[in-house]
Amino acid sequence: MSPRRPREHQLEDESRRDFARRVPVAWVVRDLQNDYGVDAEVEVFMEGGETTGLLFGVQFKATDDSRLQSALRTSLSVETAAYWRTLPYPILLARYHSPTRTHYVAWLHSRSVELRSEGQKTFTFAWRPRDRWAESTPERLVGQLNAYMAWSRPDTPLPITFYIERGDSDGEHRPDSAQALRLRQALNDIAKLVDFMTGPAPAGGAVVIYSASQVQVNLGDVASTTLHHDEGTMIGHADLALAIAATLAIIGRTDLASRLVIPYANEAGALASLDAASILSHAIVRARRYEDLVRIAEIAWSRRLDSEAIFMVGLVAELDKMGGTQLVAVERLLRQRANRSSEDGDFTREAGERYTLANFLRGLGRYEDALPEYEQAASADPAYLQRPYWLRETAGLLFDLARYEDSVERYQAAVQAGEDVEIYLADAMCRVGRYQDALELMSSRMRRGGDPVAPIWEVWVLALAHIGQVTGISSQTRDPERAREIFEEGADVQDVLRSDALYCEAWFQLGATHDDAGRHRDAFACFLVSAVAEPDALGAWLRAMVTGLLVEELHDVLHLVLGAALHRHGDDVLGPLYGAAALAPPEFGTRLETLRRLAEEANAAAAVRPVFRLPDGEGGYVEFHME
Repeated sequence: MSPRRPREHQLEDESRRDFARRVPVAWVVRDLQNDYGVDAEVEVFMEGGETTGLLFGVQFKATDDSRLQSALRTSLSVETAAYWRTLPYPILLARYHSPTRTHYVAWLHSRSVELRSEGQKTFTFAWRPRDRWAESTPERLVGQLNAYMAWSRPDTPLPITFYIERGDSDGEHRPDSAQALRLRQALNDIAKLVDFMTGPAPAGGAVVIYSASQVQVNLGDVASTTLHHDEGTMIGHADLALAIAATLAIIGRTDLASRLVIPYANEAGALASLDAASILSHAIVRARRYEDLVRIAEIAWSRRLDSEAIFMVGLVAELDKMGGTQLVAVERLLRQRANRSSEDGDFTREAGERYTLANFLRGLGRYEDALPEYEQAASADPAYLQRPYWLRETAGLLFDLARYEDSVERYQAAVQAGEDVEIYLADAMCRVGRYQDALELMSSRMRRGGDPVAPIWEVWVLALAHIGQVTGISSQTRDPERAREIFEEGADVQDVLRSDALYCEAWFQLGATHDDAGRHRDAFACFLVSAVAEPDALGAWLRAMVTGLLVEELHDVLHLVLGAALHRHGDDVLGPLYGAAALAPPEFGTRLETLRRLAEEANAAAAVRPVFRLPDGEGGYVEFHME
């Protein structure tokens, strides 16, 4: 019996085909594949093929629900929608209704964002009957796109004028000059960015409408946000500044949004809104205003708002793009968070904060500073001592600190806890002189299969086998200092290796001796051991490659050697190799190009993106796979 395609896959295909059939022939629809559900990108052209500069994204939402009232509603993630709203083009939500074979389409930015303080993680998006696709729909979409683009242009003159109106119970709006004056005075710090005048607003203008239980910020019916309040109370000026910032962020004015919200973040109650936090966090990231991101994360944390986790998520995701002073500020915030958790007696949370700080410091290469934080995390919450990822990460850190015996012990605990780290355990074993144990463990892991193994470990197996063949040493207590002394005295290479079988300069010299004698296979093996013993020694990698290319039977493993060298040294490897190829027969260069392609494929297959874990406040973690 042949397998059947899931109905949701069939629906998605139907939806895409129907949408592509409906849009004008001149429009270009490009399918996309990404993690945030933007399924397609549409570029608008005139009938004659002239470009309009208009571009938008589409997210398809198909349904088999025959009941139209429920079919025209769907649940969306607050976080994902916030991301969509800060993309460089607007997002059209396309609801394909399979029973009637038609589409309903509406812009995400066309629905007012409710900035509620309660911690909702999803919201309902509803299409209206008038959103049904009709012959006039493309013209309507183009008009709405032009209105969006007019608001989103970064060269729009400042300040942006907001007209202040008050809504009556009968739905009528009237100018409110007194409120306009109050806002001008209260928000004077941002007077160069926004201004307030008495309504009514001109057609397509920006307006703030006060009513009995809410305030709405509306940018010419293109985008809006709504703040709710109890009758008899008022929305404060700081909250209004935040709502204006969020509304501008929705239409892509991310830099301006960041500049508006920071001066009033300490006072804005709406900063507790997950919707507002998600929109503003993405906006500040897109504007690359990292000082502002650190500052608002610090403010939300100091005020103990639930939304502070959203700003921390944004912060952690951008760490690799930050510079010196920004990273100093992040470290200060992480230490403050850990210390306050300790002072509050919340040791489980302290453990998570210490762990986050340790990861941050390790990412900066500050291994000596990171280790105590990992240990304090386990001290605050001993459960960490049994967590596989903590064991693996601290084992790697101990290796980086050249504490190889401790690294072996920690990696062994990680293996017992179920982590796939035998390769790293074997590497640590090599460093303490347990060569045969390391070779057997690496070989066993490779025979077992599973996730692809990086080329460097395949190369290690070759090197370890050669160490055993040349020296006869299966294990030793390494003495690198003694090896260096007798090597510099001109002692026999074998005597040097008896002190330290991983002494790279001895292997390099032995390789050069073999190479001079025309024994290229033996030279290759010695240069390879020199390279893996000291991976930063670019010369050893290059000599291994060049001599290996001279021996045809080694060509099947050379892509692994090149992959390991590229992983460590990048393109610094290629220049000298291509230079050597220019002086050699043509087949040398052809073979080198093939090896480069195979090496890059092997590295890509085995690539592991670093993982950064951030406590989610509920006893678990949010994981980030860093680029």
